[in-house]
Order: sequence, then structure tokens, then C-alpha cells
Amino acid sequence: MIIPFSKSYLMKSKLLALLNKVLSHDVLIIVVGCVLFLLVEIPILTDGRPIMADEAWYSNPAYNFSQGNGLINTNVGSGGNLNFIFPVIQGILFTIFGYSIFMARFASVLAGLFSILVLFKLLKHLKVPNRAIIFSLFALIAIPVYHSVFRYARPESWAILFVLLSLFFFIKHMQNPSNIHILLTGFFCGLGFLTHPFTLSISFAMGLILIYQFLMKKKILPLVAFSIPLIVFYAIFHLNSIYLIGYTKPYRGFRRINTLDTHYWDRIGLNLKVIFNSYIMDKNVIYFIPMILLLLLGLFLKKNNRLAFQSSLLGCLVFGISLAFFSSGGFEMIFYYVFIFSILNIAFLVNAITGKSILVAFSAYFTLMLLANIYYDMKKYEPVNSLLERKLQTIIPEKATVMGPTEFWMFVPKTQFKSTGFRWRGKFDIKQLPSKIDYFLMFSKDKSNIHKKYFDIACAIMEYPGSKLVYASDSKNYGKIELYSIKDQNDPIQ
Repeated sequence: MIIPFSKSYLMKSKLLALLNKVLSHDVLIIVVGCVLFLLVEIPILTDGRPIMADEAWYSNPAYNFSQGNGLINTNVGSGGNLNFIFPVIQGILFTIFGYSIFMARFASVLAGLFSILVLFKLLKHLKVPNRAIIFSLFALIAIPVYHSVFRYARPESWAILFVLLSLFFFIKHMQNPSNIHILLTGFFCGLGFLTHPFTLSISFAMGLILIYQFLMKKKILPLVAFSIPLIVFYAIFHLNSIYLIGYTKPYRGFRRINTLDTHYWDRIGLNLKVIFNSYIMDKNVIYFIPMILLLLLGLFLKKNNRLAFQSSLLGCLVFGISLAFFSSGGFEMIFYYVFIFSILNIAFLVNAITGKSILVAFSAYFTLMLLANIYYDMKKYEPVNSLLERKLQTIIPEKATVMGPTEFWMFVPKTQFKSTGFRWRGKFDIKQLPSKIDYFLMFSKDKSNIHKKYFDIACAIMEYPGSKLVYASDSKNYGKIELYSIKDQNDPIQ
């Protein structure tokens, strides 16, 4: 008896065969992942989000580096060059391709591409099948926090990459002890520290595990091999802060409150408050809760899924160290590193799941996250960054002295820029200020204008007899943008 096959059944069989063929090719999975990542990051990289103040803070030393002036900060007076790896990477790109907002942000996109590759290699090393790996790769691309990190000109993008690399070699060492692998673990932990200080939580967690192994097995060489690169990189950090940047004392930003200090528990309370405000009482809750659940779930799978258990244990250790010792300033960023373990758990759990409904739920959820990112980007999209980058450079001559919000340095990098932003270190007499600058930039959504000092600056500029409005435009992201030309009555600008 001949059983007829319907066309839909044959089509489904062909699709399954094609899917299995794709899943059997490692290179194809990496290429598809990278292409998807680039498709959601690149098209509106310049104009998809308004400029953040910290983007200008880091990009300024990078620009100066590309001009042969060293890693110096000239737009706010200090900072952005202490943990200097990211500005160096940006500076290399500026040297090769020239400065632009696109290139400043593309430095982070590059880190995202490399992170996809390292995450894939890490999971393959753990013998996770491709059908499970693609879920973790998809999560790295789709989860909003990583989507944002890899599109802003901020160092966390490369810090995430270095954390993944340190985990890769740490896992290789734990499976098959090797002094080379643990040395490389310390090396990438050190690079992570020189990129962003919050990666120290990863180094501390790994160090505690190595100390435990030393106490149990009496083998100190792995701990020494791990520590050597960290000590070297900290020495570089210290020398940079003292002799190149010019701090007269060891950098105070890493001074943490001791557990015996009466304010210690207040600091932990502040950290918890940051989490509550940034994630629980915010739209970020839509991915924060699922990622936390994925992290905690592994703790209950010690017998059934040891990889997930170990990943969760390390992730919780990283969070605990951060909560105990890190300051509340920017504490929400610690989840960039904690959620790496949630992403690893996705592959470990998918590999153990046989029910199709759960896999469909995972697929649907991450697809919704990806679409939400695209929707938010399009909502924020406005071709104002590229417009101002072109327009302001035609109005303001090179070397002119410009005062404005820190963010707006990104539009006029060739000027002598003085920031009115929150990190500005300069001192001035507001009444004498107009005679000291050539141009003044402002926008109505500049949060710094809520401070009386900056409000007084704007009033002094606009009331100055030599000031003239030379450019104005409206923006949904910045509000009303105004550029004033200042001509001193005694020494007019030519």
C-alpha cells in the first residue's frame, strides 16, 4: 500500500533537513549570528540613540591619542583615560579611518562581534550542541542591556569580551590544569580591569576559587600564575594614574568602605536601591526578572545539570562580591557581567530540555526582545547626530574655544572645548566668562541646566552684548539646540 505524502509534510521535512544542515556547520552559525548582530546594530548606529555624556568622556582621550597628543582628556579636564584600553582601541580606529561618531561607536560593535565568537567557542569547548548554542547567541544579541552596550561608545563592551575570554581559559584550566591557561585567565582579567574596574568582581571570584583549591590540594602555582598578570596590570594602572595622568595620590575611586565601618550597610542598601530603581521599577524588568531566574535556577540543578549549577554559583559569587565591595555609583552596570552566566545557563538548560513547547517559548521571548530593541531604536531614531556633526563643523572653526554640554564635544572634536556638564573641573568667574569663549552651545533637555551655576552661565552668555545666535534647531532627543557666537567688545573674534 502506498501512503501519500502531502506537500506540507514534504515542505516541513525539507525545512527540518535544511535546519539540521545549518546546525551542523559551526562557521555558518557564527556568520549568521554576526550578520544578525550587525543588522540590528549598524544601520542607525550614529543616529539611533542620542549622545551620552560618557561617550564624549571616553572618546576625547581616544581622539587626542589619534592626533599624537597622548591619552589626555581635554573636554572635561580629567577622566576617561585611567582604565585606558577602550580609548586606545578607539584611538587606533580614529587613526586608521578618521574620527566620527559612527567610528567611536563602532569600537563597541567590534567587541560585540568578537564576543559572539568567544561565546560560541566557550560553549563548544563544553561540548554543548549547536542547537543549544544558538539560543545563547540569540540572547546575547537580543537582550536589551547587551544591545545597548554594544552600540554606545563605552568601555563595558570590551570589558564583556575580556570577561568571556577569561572565563574561557579559566574553564579550560579547571577541566585540565594548565599554567598557560591560568596565566591567560589572569591576562584577560587584567585587560578587563584596565577596561572597566567592575570586572574586578570576576577576578576576585576566580581568585577565591583558586585559593580554595590551594587550601585543599596544596598547589600554589596556579594561584601565582593567575596573580602575576593582575599585579603587572595594576602596576601599569598605578603608573598611568601617577606619572601620565598626574594624580598625586593613589586613585581614590577604588577605595571601598571596610566591613567594620558603620556606613558599610548603608552602602549595601544604596546598591540594592540602585537595582530596584534601575531594573525593578523600570521597563528593564521585562528582561531583568527572567535573567535573574535563569541565574538562580542553576543553583537547584547540582545533580541534574552540573554545568548550569557551576555557572550559577560563579555568577552569584560575582554578584555577592560586587554587592559587598563596590560603590553604588553605576552599580547597575555589574549585571553586564553577572548576566553572562545567565546566558551560559540558557545553552545548558536548552541542551537538557526535550519539550518543544519550552524551546518555542525561549525562541518567542528572545524574538520579542529583539523586536523591542528595534522598536526602541526607531522610536529614538533622529538624524540629528549626523546633521550636527556636519553642520557645526562648518560653522565653528578649528581651535575655537567652545563651551557646551559634554555630549556635544562629539560634534566639534577639533575645538578647544570646555564642558558645562557634570564632570566639568574648571573654575571661572561667570561675569568674565563670555570674554573667554568664542561659542556657546546649549540644548533645552540638558540636565545640567537644572543646577543654578549652569543656569547662570547660560544667562550670562545670552545677556552678553557680544553674543549672537548663529544656529538653532529643534530635536525630539535634545530639545531646542542653540549655538551662540561670542565676540568680545575689546578683542573681537576674527
